[in-house]
Amino acid sequence: MTDARPGARLAVGFRETADADAVRDGAIDGSILSMLNWIDVKKNDFIYVPAGTVHSMGAGLTLIEIQQNTDITYRLYDYGRDRTLHLDQAMASICLDPHPPELRRRIDASAEQLLVEGPYFAVAQSIGKPSQGLLARLPGPVQILPVDGNCSIDGVAIEPGASGWSERLDHIDFLDHGRCLIVANPLPI
Repeated sequence: MTDARPGARLAVGFRETADADAVRDGAIDGSILSMLNWIDVKKNDFIYVPAGTVHSMGAGLTLIEIQQNTDITYRLYDYGRDRTLHLDQAMASICLDPHPPELRRRIDASAEQLLVEGPYFAVAQSIGKPSQGLLARLPGPVQILPVDGNCSIDGVAIEPGASGWSERLDHIDFLDHGRCLIVANPLPI
């Protein structure tokens, strides 16, 4: 979370293991909202949401959502908006279990750290120029997302709210000691 007003909440997973028929019915009649695990969130909370986990933002949040490089989103419920729902596809891929609490934490906004390292992508936080250890751990193409502060790639400024892509992390000029998120795809084995 890059910002959160008091009382801001995020739904992540279900409060308890859910019944598939009840979830489908709840998606149609809106009662799914009461099945979800709504958690209070604050600035610098980090929540890893595995694929298939139902999630929804409440009011008062600003966040960065990073996902595997895919254009698939299955909309299960849409708060009465007139957009297409994908009930069959969503139900075929949904996780009906509660979201594991160990996938939620508050991060130190002043420290370099690896936040996620999985088979499809890794996410790290750097404060200014990344350490040699992080450079070695993320040797391939990266996407950079400044949270505060700026960086540049080949002379093009990348500011908070934007992102840039580079063939290598060491090709990015970290102009100040600002905080950036770095997304990397693992190298083929």
